[in-house]
Amino acid sequence: MLPELHALLLILIFLGTAFIQIFIGGMRPIFAIPGYTILALAGVLSIFLLRKSRPLPSLFCLLSSLLFFGYILWRAYTSPVEYLSRPDRFMVLACLIVYFIFALYITEPKMRLMFFYGLLLLAIGHIAIGAIQFSQENNFLPFNYLRADYGKRASGFYVCPNHYAGLLEMLAVMGAAIGCWARIGIKTRMLILYSSALTVAGLAISGSRGGYLSIAVAFTVFAILCVAIVRWIKPGKTILIASVALGLILLVGVAGVGLMKKDIYLSSRLNSINETNNMRLQLWDAALKQYHTQPLIGTGAGTYFYLGRFYRDPRVESDPVWVHNDYYHLLAEYGALGAAACAFFLLSHLAHGLVGIRRIVKNRLLGNVDTKSSALALSIGAFSAIAAILAHSIVDFNVHIPGNALVLAALFGILANPPTFRLKNTEPSLLPSLSFRVLIPVCAAVICVDALPHLQGEWYSEKARVALRDQKYLTAIREAQRGLDVEKTNPDLHYYLGEARRRLGNAWSNEIARNKMNEAALVAFTNSIKLFPQDAKVWLKMSQCLDILGRHEEALAHLDKARSLDPNLAAFNTYYAAHYQIQGDDKKALEFYQKATQFEVGRKGREQLIQQMKADEAR
Repeated sequence: MLPELHALLLILIFLGTAFIQIFIGGMRPIFAIPGYTILALAGVLSIFLLRKSRPLPSLFCLLSSLLFFGYILWRAYTSPVEYLSRPDRFMVLACLIVYFIFALYITEPKMRLMFFYGLLLLAIGHIAIGAIQFSQENNFLPFNYLRADYGKRASGFYVCPNHYAGLLEMLAVMGAAIGCWARIGIKTRMLILYSSALTVAGLAISGSRGGYLSIAVAFTVFAILCVAIVRWIKPGKTILIASVALGLILLVGVAGVGLMKKDIYLSSRLNSINETNNMRLQLWDAALKQYHTQPLIGTGAGTYFYLGRFYRDPRVESDPVWVHNDYYHLLAEYGALGAAACAFFLLSHLAHGLVGIRRIVKNRLLGNVDTKSSALALSIGAFSAIAAILAHSIVDFNVHIPGNALVLAALFGILANPPTFRLKNTEPSLLPSLSFRVLIPVCAAVICVDALPHLQGEWYSEKARVALRDQKYLTAIREAQRGLDVEKTNPDLHYYLGEARRRLGNAWSNEIARNKMNEAALVAFTNSIKLFPQDAKVWLKMSQCLDILGRHEEALAHLDKARSLDPNLAAFNTYYAAHYQIQGDDKKALEFYQKATQFEVGRKGREQLIQQMKADEAR
């Protein structure tokens, strides 16, 4: 029964992870919560294994995990805007389930190998989708989902090529480690190595400069570990192996760059790796300013969503939702305490990973003819894959992508418990890890109580968002109202309802009907503001409704409020211009249009207003 139960846990973890990856990496709650629920089921089933002995993990690693993620959860649950903290809360709970199951239950190398075989197979699916995107330049995604226009850049099932690259860099080096060191058959070994090479090729077409640098870091760390291990078990071949490893890295690197140079677009991405005027620099600066407002405990989960607007550089025109640096993001939202807990977590796991590698070599390989070990392969691969993400996190936010974070949780679980022996290193007493085992069903229960009840509301919220995007305003209104019937704590539902009403009303020529619809939109926007008062976008929409209704003083006050929440957005000049233009104050409107000529809407508005003013003077 027990092997079957362990296998069932592994299957559920893979299915939950795969579901989230296939549905845009879980970047929207509607696609993440079902996957988390599958993982929660695995957590509930783990109750039946509470008293079963397994290889002892590092208690030091488990304690660092409890400290770090316990702090993250506390700060998330005490954050200013409850809705914005949900992604961090739910993802951390799901990652804890995966981490503890891998550290405490799924310790057999064969079972861990099966998990990564499945992920490599799924990676081929990502690459197949990416090949279509790269060859046809059509931003294709299955399930009728739209991604931003990335041109030729591949993103697989994800919406962003950088996150797709973050996943592939982990799996590529993991496949290389398994192919080189695992105790598997020759056919399986060749298949895994081929999959690893294919994964590297899939990363190449992502056009992710961070991915290129991170995969280089991953294979450099992998090569160093391989040379060190050969030095322990076969000292006489150290120079030979080091030379071969260096030669292979150079050969693959030169060949890869040469092939990429043949494609104009990929060549341009390579040439711009050392770009010095990247927008990320402005985003990082905003995060540092945010950090200084609450340096000890941070401003709370999800707060960069609106504080990034407040501290934005005027050159940043798009909404700064993410810092594009996981370290600065952590510092801004969770403060120095969060950063210190993260450092403790990382150092404890990386140190124990190195100790585990050394023990495996000492206890299994020294003096043996057979130098293959699946436990060693998994430890080397996990260490190298984590090194890749740590490097990539400097320029992106892969740790915030549920599909990638769950894989990372499994890798840390492996480092926490290599294991260095098969089942001889079992616990003499269950007490050291029993408390951590209990946390698995506890996390599962919290997901069921905290995340699952929001699923229906998120379903209608997503349908309303898509309908609004497609200008199907009546459908958006209907879906948003259905969502509010089951959940009223989602500010997006109120916003979609208000915006659909506003747009629909403004499309009508009948003034009475138009005003009535704008009044209804105001009610919905007001409800959204009650849940998320820092949302500049909603204050702006309310201002536009009030202008239509002729309540211009109130409209200006709301517009000023929106500007105070996003003071450096140059596009606000066009909104002020429109506000004064609707009142008939053309001179004031022209003054603001003059400030907004860097935007197409500003130039068009200025030209149209000048023509109108000339026509009025002629009359």
